[in-house]
Amino acid sequence: MADPWLPADHDSEQEGLRRQVARGLTWTFIHTWGGQLLSLVVFLILARLLTREEFGLVALAAIFVAFAQLLIDQGFGDAIIQRPSVTRGHIDTAFWVAIATGTLLSVIGIVIAQPLAALLARAEPDVAPALTPIIQVLSLLFFISSFSSTQQALLRRELAFRSLATRGLLAIGGGGAVGIAMAFMGFGAWALVGQQLAAAIIAVITLWTVSPWRPGLEVSRANFQELFGFGIKVVGSDVLTFLSRNTDNLLVGIFLGPVPLAIYAVAYRILDTSQKVLV
Repeated sequence: MADPWLPADHDSEQEGLRRQVARGLTWTFIHTWGGQLLSLVVFLILARLLTREEFGLVALAAIFVAFAQLLIDQGFGDAIIQRPSVTRGHIDTAFWVAIATGTLLSVIGIVIAQPLAALLARAEPDVAPALTPIIQVLSLLFFISSFSSTQQALLRRELAFRSLATRGLLAIGGGGAVGIAMAFMGFGAWALVGQQLAAAIIAVITLWTVSPWRPGLEVSRANFQELFGFGIKVVGSDVLTFLSRNTDNLLVGIFLGPVPLAIYAVAYRILDTSQKVLV
């Protein structure tokens, strides 16, 4: 029964909000469960097709890649989501900061790949020459991913969970298909590299297809400062979370080598996925 003390359109507004929340929860469920399970299936197939040495090489490089990706948008995406209102200037500033940061990180990754490979392959120095080009190519992910951070933040702000779920599942499925095909063709560790690059490219294309926003040039220092104040706190929190969850991988890789890291990564991935799906 409608509350006589509320406006007539209040009930319809509340009903619309409930439906939006219900749809959002449904698509979030599909994204979480579907994405985790599909990702696990692809992961296990590739782990079966590749040797432990090949798998371990990319797992070593992934430690650096995962850390650098935390820095791409400098927390500006989260800052856009949490603000009560955002202007065109805020969004444009966040986008171009992400592009500049992603480009810089890609260049840095390519330049430092050789000494970084030597550090990561400390337990088995012989694998450093093979690890160096993998780090260099995976560094392109920073530039590619910089085109999706702002679009993703806008969709999250608008509660466009269907678009986000579609983007996630297409990226995982498409990247997985490329990786598995490359593994069957004998590309070895590069199959995992191809998988990650393909997933990132598909994610960008999908986001730009479903989102109507396009970047402009309304960039200002004032907008940067407003977003940076919140964003730096997000980055700090993300870095601490990364260290707590990846220090073990780093230590295993550096002191034991890529093969033990591959075994550890497969076991941990199965455990982590099962926990995320069941919680």
